[in-house]
Amino acid sequence: MGSDEATGEKLTAQRPTWAAIHKGGGKVFISNYGGFMPHVGDVVDLAIITHPSGNPIDTANTKSTSPDAFLAEVATLSGVTDCVDWILEPATHNTFNPPDYPTVIGKMHERGAKVFTYMDSLAGGYGIPEVQRRLRGLGLWKAKLDGTMTWSYHHFMVPPHLEAGPLHWSNFHSFVLRGAEAPFDTLSWEAYREGYDDARYLATLQHAIAACRAAGEHPELAAETEKWLETVPTDVDLDTWRRQMIARTEKLLGLKPQ
Repeated sequence: MGSDEATGEKLTAQRPTWAAIHKGGGKVFISNYGGFMPHVGDVVDLAIITHPSGNPIDTANTKSTSPDAFLAEVATLSGVTDCVDWILEPATHNTFNPPDYPTVIGKMHERGAKVFTYMDSLAGGYGIPEVQRRLRGLGLWKAKLDGTMTWSYHHFMVPPHLEAGPLHWSNFHSFVLRGAEAPFDTLSWEAYREGYDDARYLATLQHAIAACRAAGEHPELAAETEKWLETVPTDVDLDTWRRQMIARTEKLLGLKPQ
């Protein structure tokens, strides 16, 4: 694991250490803003890069005078409302100078490495469950990302929040609210889970397509389904998308008549 969010000399100074780790058979993962590629990209196995929505949220955080004002602003921020397109088309969202995500992801994949995001709308305290779901299933797939490791499930700079209650500055970054005996669920945590389930339905459909191709079954339906997947828009209604994936999977597997 490398230094957190290092840039410039602090980033390049780690290169000899990472090369030694590779020589010994180990692997390296780092959190970074996305500018690591020209300097250490060849010695990184998993890059965890900031999602562009993190910067607008941080900026709103420093300017807001109350939790309520902050939450009201977050729900309207670009990068939150079009969270997937920020990754697919970074040049159209250049206010915070995001890296060229498609190029970084493509180059890392070419050498067999992986890319995760973090600060993808941060965690659960922002009252945007629909965004949490859209990013974790549809968004990761559309952007060709390998996963998410969002910061964070709790906040390390304040005392543990051990009481159930309304949202407060101390637990904005929490996916769940901590309790004396067990965590308390939140809408954002449930949305995260739903996004994960969307990804499972997608993977099941993709496996069904591959199985049909291998067996030479339903070639027209398999081809049409692949084309349909390629054209799914980033703002698709997620419940409708899931139902359509289920129906197509059942047809491909012969569980329902075509």
